[in-house]
Amino acid sequence: MKSLASYFRGLGIRKKILTTHFLTCALSVFLACTAFVANEAFTVKSVLQNDLATHAEVIAKSCTGAVASNDALAAEEAIHSLEIKPNILNAYILTADHRILASYHQRNVAGSKLPLFGGGTVPDEAAAGSILSEAVLTQLLEDHDLGVRRAIVADGETIGAVILLADISPLYQRLGTYGRNAFLVMLLAMAIAYPFSTRLAERISSPVLLLADTMTKVSKDENYSLRARKESNDEVGTLIDQFNNMLARIEERDELLRQRGEILEELAHYDALTGLPNRLLVIDRLGQAITHAAANDEKLAVMFIDLDHFKDINDTMGHRIGDLLLKEVGQRLRHSIRGSDNVGRVGGDEFVIFIAESKSIDNVVIMIQRLVEGFAKPLLLEGTEVFVTASIGVTFYPMDGGTVDDLLKNADIAMYAVKDKGKNHYQFFSQDMQLRAGQRLEIHNGLRRALERGEFVLAYQPTVDLDSGAICGFEALLRWNCPEKGLIPPLQFIPIAEETGLIVPIGEWVFREVCRQLRSWQDEGLEPLRVAVNVSPVQLRKQNLAEKLIAILEETGTDPHHLGIEITESFLVNASEETLSGLWALKNKGIRISIDDFGTGYSSLSYLSRIPLDALKVDRSFVANSLENHEDAIIIKAIVGLGRNLTLRVVGEGVETAEQLDFLLGHDCRIFQGYYFSMPLPKEEFASHYRNRQ
Repeated sequence: MKSLASYFRGLGIRKKILTTHFLTCALSVFLACTAFVANEAFTVKSVLQNDLATHAEVIAKSCTGAVASNDALAAEEAIHSLEIKPNILNAYILTADHRILASYHQRNVAGSKLPLFGGGTVPDEAAAGSILSEAVLTQLLEDHDLGVRRAIVADGETIGAVILLADISPLYQRLGTYGRNAFLVMLLAMAIAYPFSTRLAERISSPVLLLADTMTKVSKDENYSLRARKESNDEVGTLIDQFNNMLARIEERDELLRQRGEILEELAHYDALTGLPNRLLVIDRLGQAITHAAANDEKLAVMFIDLDHFKDINDTMGHRIGDLLLKEVGQRLRHSIRGSDNVGRVGGDEFVIFIAESKSIDNVVIMIQRLVEGFAKPLLLEGTEVFVTASIGVTFYPMDGGTVDDLLKNADIAMYAVKDKGKNHYQFFSQDMQLRAGQRLEIHNGLRRALERGEFVLAYQPTVDLDSGAICGFEALLRWNCPEKGLIPPLQFIPIAEETGLIVPIGEWVFREVCRQLRSWQDEGLEPLRVAVNVSPVQLRKQNLAEKLIAILEETGTDPHHLGIEITESFLVNASEETLSGLWALKNKGIRISIDDFGTGYSSLSYLSRIPLDALKVDRSFVANSLENHEDAIIIKAIVGLGRNLTLRVVGEGVETAEQLDFLLGHDCRIFQGYYFSMPLPKEEFASHYRNRQ
């Protein structure tokens, strides 16, 4: 049975349907024929039984008198009327004491050997007078297919019985004929049903087989655009609909995954803000460019571009303006390169351009100059003109490095060299820059320990008013006395402190130290002095700067009117409202505000009307070149005139010679600061110098 079930499971769906339908038809015909034959057998037997009972009843009535008078001859005549009934085998007329009065036996049919009443057996043709016991009669009726016993009654009393025994072999013959005919009918029905079953199996299995074929193609080719053909609206049609719907959903899912994959690919390799290749893709493409250049013996130029003062713009004008600025810069860079060149954004405000097939350094210089000129043009962002410059470091393959890391690192070093020299320019990498980069790293690490170790000191440089001939104030200048390297100039460590954010705690220390020193000098009897402190743009970007300075003044008990701050012009060009509010808070407290290095920024000077200024300080570069450069002299004159018209004090910085002093006096500048009057002095020397000058 198990092997048959396994065999059936191994059949194809068409053969399964054909076999099932064929067997069902055969079983149905077989059961129908069997039921028909059984019903016929039951019906015929019932008819024979009723007929036999009727004959027994008739004989019982006809021989009543013969039995009552014990007339055997009359009884014989009555019983021999059964000769016309070929199916009756034996018949007996018994008296009340079970004695055979008369009997009938069909010729050529063997009878039963019946036991006698007193022992022995009854021959086939039992003689009259034989006794049949009740047990023999019961057994006789049970051994025959049909047997009937009817009582002979006279005057309400049973005086005898009639026994009829019939043969139903003709019935069996008839049933055999019915059975053979039924079998032939079944074979005929199966023969007729077979082609019908085959056609039916084909019609039922064809859609399923087509569905399976479609599934195979979809699985093999992974082509989810295929669809199974629907041929009916039955359960198979519903299955095909569901399968096609599943393919449609899978196709939609794959399309969505493909789109998301493209988005992820875009996000993984392109900058979301500017649309330029990101650092990952830049490194990959630069590696390919190096491989191509090596194979074709070509040069490759790599430019590292960093925006100047971007943090100032981003913090003062808001991140939204900063993002717009980066997008606009990205577009300008994209339009400045050739089709064979590459540009990407590798950091916050850092971009990389690498130029393939760089046959001449002059070609690279031309492109860099075009970039610098492009940065010189103002950007219009939401109706506001924003000025931004860039510092560009340049390296070449294979001269400056043979790997992506070397080229990017050296280009970054060259870019920082530009930052150190004043920004807004470009610089080619050289080996000595690498040495300076190492020194820069040492300074970076040393700065973190300098404040804790108390290595910072202040020097004070006086400002002289020639109208009165007296010192009118002084500037506190930060110095770093490193135990290992000695005195480190501010230009070497201030930019690094700004980049790392260490300028904020260092600046707070400077303010607190200046305020303490002012109190100390006042306690020593010196006249009140006004001290100016330089404030870094990084400090100004902190929204709580004003609160901190005011808290330090209250903590040290310093009069705010004796304190001033100096801020750079470049930061104020794009100053935010929050920054201006902080400056006004300091101004209202009595702190004076000056612009340091005035004249070096790119601006329309419209910002001057928004800032609470007290003084302008002419940049030392103009003073140094005032005697040789006519344009610098014109700028100094313009600054002095501007300050007078705005009722601002104008201070000439960096005065080192009498000629420079005379030049400034000739242009009506009356307040000065520089080595001609005094070098920056330690606090111990400044008190005596101040007394002598006074």
